[in-house]
Order: sequence, then C-alpha cells, then structure tokens
Amino acid sequence: MREQELFAYLGISEINEIEECYEDKIFAHKQFFLNSVVMKKVFEQRLNRIEKEKKIFDELGYVSKQSALNFLLEEFPQSNQIITIYTHYQKLKNDLKLRLFSCDSYENIGYCVMKRLELEGLYSEYWNCEYDEEIEIASKENDEMLVLKIIREYQENGGRTFEDLKKNRNNPPELLLKEMKRLNLIRTKYL
Repeated sequence: MREQELFAYLGISEINEIEECYEDKIFAHKQFFLNSVVMKKVFEQRLNRIEKEKKIFDELGYVSKQSALNFLLEEFPQSNQIITIYTHYQKLKNDLKLRLFSCDSYENIGYCVMKRLELEGLYSEYWNCEYDEEIEIASKENDEMLVLKIIREYQENGGRTFEDLKKNRNNPPELLLKEMKRLNLIRTKYL
C-alpha cells in the first residue's frame, strides 16, 4: 500500500498523527478484550485485525516503546475444592487483566489475550460436566463476590468439591449450576 492508503486505513491524514492514532487503537483493543465474554473465535478475529494494524504501523516506521512481555501462568493448585480453584482463577484472571490494561503494544496485547484464552480453558476444565439439554447462550460471568458468597454457602451445607456439585450433592445453589453450564458451553463451543 502507498503511504496515503495506509493513512486512510488508520484514519489519519499525516505522519505526525501516528503516535496518537497508535495509542487510541491500543486503548480500544484493550477495552474490547477487558470487557468481552471470552470466545476464542471472536478473540482470534480481533487478534488478526491487530496484526494487520501492527504491520501498517511497522510499514509507516512507527516503533512501540514497550518491551515484550514474557510470563507463564501460575499453575492451579492440586485441589478439587471449588473455593480453592475459584479464588485462584480470580487471582490469575485479575493479574492478566492488570497486565493487559498496562500494555502499550500490539505484541503485548496479543500475548496477554493468548494467556487469557489458556487460563479460561484450564479453569473451565474443572467445571466439565455432561448435560442432557442443549445450552445455547453464553453469558458474561456472574459477579465475583456473589459467586464467592454462594460457594461459601454451599460449603456450609457440606458441598466442597466439584464432584459434589456435578453429582448434585448437598443441594447445590442454582447459581453454581448455571455457572457450570455457562463454563461448559464456553469450553465446548467457544474455546
């Protein structure tokens, strides 16, 4: 593409607007990933768009100032306790969101998003369960504090493990059953 075509794609008219354009696009991508339900295909489409934009910025000679991120996800504890896995997941998810929020480059956004997809896959495996009925709608996560409260109430009734939940032991709360269905749908159809 010629320079003017690249400018048009980015929505700028001259080279001195490139840094502000870069920052605006980075911000928009971060907001998208921070506020969207995690769905692999949707995230991959957005990552492809990011890659295209990055190539345009590279072709125009714009260089990001941020160094590359490189981190591994902390492993989940060896536990089948719902509360242990849930609190660990929330800690890792919030850490990833903070890292994503502080990203200032396309590369780092992509890296954080791939780690988020990895985390969601690992976490949803704990909730893996078979259903007779077809589940169609993937919704956003329930409020973290509400889920934690419900998990604690379930513990007070004797339900501690994912096995208890999957086998409907100790009268599992409807919210936890819905969370299990939601995560199974995301795991089977969207991750």
